[in-house]
Amino acid sequence: MSLRIVESLRATSPADAARLIGIAPQFITDSNLINVLNQYDLNSKKNDAQLMRTLQAFAGIPGIKEQVSRWLQQ
Repeated sequence: MSLRIVESLRATSPADAARLIGIAPQFITDSNLINVLNQYDLNSKKNDAQLMRTLQAFAGIPGIKEQVSRWLQQ
């Protein structure tokens, strides 16, 4: 899941990535994941590896993969 989030955000413009992060609460119910996304640095790839590791902690939450999939399709 984490790699897909980072890859998806990096595949878009910073403006579109910001839009996606802004609408994430409409699709993702876990507030901790929303907080992690809000801290994402759209302008620097320096912390992407750390973000991927952090996001792995959310992979076991029931239903989260489906929520993330719906969100990334927006």
